[in-house]
Amino acid sequence: MRRLGWAFAALAAAAVAQQAADPALLAAVNRMRAVDNHAHPPALPTNGAADTDYDALPCPPAEPIPGTLLLRADNPIFPRAWAALFGAHTASEEVAAKARIQREQGANYPNWVLDKLGIETELANRVAMGPGLAPPRFHWVAFADPLLVPLDASVLASDNPDHKFFFGRETALLQRTLGALGMRHPPATLDAYLREVVVPALERDKAQGAVAVKFEAAYLRPLNFEPPNMGDAAAIYAAGGAPGKAAYYPLQDAIFHAIAIEAGKLGLAVHFHTGFGCGSYFDPRRQPCAVDGRVQRPQPPPYEFRPAPWRPRPLRLDRRLARRQAQRLHRYFRLDLARPARRDCPDAADLP
Repeated sequence: MRRLGWAFAALAAAAVAQQAADPALLAAVNRMRAVDNHAHPPALPTNGAADTDYDALPCPPAEPIPGTLLLRADNPIFPRAWAALFGAHTASEEVAAKARIQREQGANYPNWVLDKLGIETELANRVAMGPGLAPPRFHWVAFADPLLVPLDASVLASDNPDHKFFFGRETALLQRTLGALGMRHPPATLDAYLREVVVPALERDKAQGAVAVKFEAAYLRPLNFEPPNMGDAAAIYAAGGAPGKAAYYPLQDAIFHAIAIEAGKLGLAVHFHTGFGCGSYFDPRRQPCAVDGRVQRPQPPPYEFRPAPWRPRPLRLDRRLARRQAQRLHRYFRLDLARPARRDCPDAADLP
């Protein structure tokens, strides 16, 4: 029994020893710089005004996210974060230290934050870029959803208070896009809208540095965009008014189709928000499987998997990664817009 006890003690000691990270490996890991592929970084204030372009669809002011354990003021992770970022140990020290560093860093403050976090490149999901957010550290992901709402959306907005807020935002952002293109109202026909608004808007985003476009459509409708009937969509657009889901969704299918094709031509990756959202009415059925049926890998694939021995190539993280990501996605995958949405996806149950 004594020998057995010594054996267990030796095994326990070995287990404890194995829990300690190898110093050389830990040092190598800590030197790695991350790529943050989804963030909403705030821009620096302009003339004292806080940034409001950090998201196209921020959380509805009347429907705040319920407090969680992570966000409680007494979460012990906050003092650790204050100490790591600002050398502060209390909330008041953190406020003072942050203000001092912001003054010292000026326009470089967002880059300083990335350095402290060990992030090399961040993809900024924003309405537009702003002061302090510039390549090579920040790359723009532009929102495409406002282009899906060229007609009166009051019927869609009547579903719930969240939709009232969100569709109001999308309508205002479309007006902002039209103004940038020298227009006050959408053109009279769908063909003209696609030619004179959608395509120039995406080209403008690309020219201003966008590496991808983002759909937050999961807040607004199911993600099972169908292959469009362009004749029907043109008739719905020409009729105007405030269509309901039965008419508006087929029109949006046609516009989505045009956006996806043009994004591919421009080398812009297409991102989707799925799964979870703020507010009180987000439908958890907004899952990637609704879009999954439209993504195909070309045959034969541009690579092959082999059994062991297999040595993965290390990923090179440099400041052109975001653009290469868009190019690789465009090359290796394609949106197959002629395929119906997957009917085994729970999102497909929410049809007009």
